[in-house]
Amino acid sequence: MKASALVLGIASAVPAFSVEVDTELLILVDTTRSISNREFDNVMEGIARSFESGPVLDVIGDGAIGSIAASLVFWSGSNEQLTAVSWLEVSDLSSAAQFAAAVRSASRPFSGQSAIGSAIAYGAGLFGTETGSLANGFESSFQAISFFGDGQDNNTPGRGNREARIRDARDGAIAAGVDEVSAVLLNTRNPQFQSYYEDNVLGSSGETVPSLALVDPGNVDQIALQQSLASSLSGSLSVVPEPSVILFCGVSGFCFFNRRRC
Repeated sequence: MKASALVLGIASAVPAFSVEVDTELLILVDTTRSISNREFDNVMEGIARSFESGPVLDVIGDGAIGSIAASLVFWSGSNEQLTAVSWLEVSDLSSAAQFAAAVRSASRPFSGQSAIGSAIAYGAGLFGTETGSLANGFESSFQAISFFGDGQDNNTPGRGNREARIRDARDGAIAAGVDEVSAVLLNTRNPQFQSYYEDNVLGSSGETVPSLALVDPGNVDQIALQQSLASSLSGSLSVVPEPSVILFCGVSGFCFFNRRRC
């Protein structure tokens, strides 16, 4: 009986068919020790509200199919990754509210070191058949990672310096079939981290140019997060003409955009 139940459980975990969506969006959220519990709560609430917002829902509705699949994973050290919200289809306010509720109910599992490369490599394997993995229940023409982090890598294993290890993971994800890796830098105190993320984390298969959002996790502004997530989701619609950095500064909610040419 136990063996039969086990076989049934495995079989039921593999989707019988895949739902077609415009984009599969994987959100990787930093839970390293440098992120306080208050900052973690702020970021999670910001993500939830962004999915319920008009700008994000508008981008989803503008797709050829009019729906996406989204999932959220927590990351910290080299062996610390956990799927907090499994893949869910989002196509309207009701389904967006379901995803947002799942985000709000997710508990923080880690508070360790920072393995950015390990997190990206782990995330690349969650897109299903598009990246050579087991089916995840969805198929899309665009697979995007939105990476949330607040600092540098200090725990990804491998050869070479830390930056090279991140780039190897990012390039491996793109080679496997991920179309874009964008980022939300949860740090406005250290300007040098902007170039660190631009050089090592951001990546693209060539059809789009990923965005980097700078956000203060102690006072998360919705506009910056909405713009960043909308940018990740818009990859299936058109090619972004030039790189963009989305900046949020201060407590007034003021946002501005700094666009730079290659």
